[in-house]
Amino acid sequence: MRELSAQLDQVQPQLEQSRQEKEATDKQVQELATQLGRAQFQLEKVRTKADLKAAFADLDTVQSQLDEEHERNSKLQDKVQALEKEIRSMRHQALLRPSSPGALPEQSSSGGPSGSSQQ
Repeated sequence: MRELSAQLDQVQPQLEQSRQEKEATDKQVQELATQLGRAQFQLEKVRTKADLKAAFADLDTVQSQLDEEHERNSKLQDKVQALEKEIRSMRHQALLRPSSPGALPEQSSSGGPSGSSQQ
C-alpha cells in the first residue's frame, strides 16, 4: 500500500502538470479558433472587395464598348445623312436638266418628281 501511495505521490505532480498543459492547450486552441474566425471574415471581405473590383472593371469595359458603339453609330448616321443629301441633290440636278434639248422634266400628278420621296 505504501508502495502504491509512493507511486501516486510521484505521478500526482505529473498528472497536475498534464492538466495544466491541457488547460493551456485548450485555451490556446480557443484563441486560435477565434483568430481563425477573424481571419476568415477578413478573407471574405477581401474576396468581396476583389469581386467588386472585378465587377467594376467589367462595367468599365462594357461602358467603353458602349461608348465606341455610340461613336460608330453617330458616324454612320452622319454618313447616311450625307448620302441622303447627295441623293436629293442628284435628283434635284436631274430634274433641272432636261432629258432632251427643249424638253421639260416629268412631273407626277402631285407636282413632284415621279418616284421620288421628299423629306
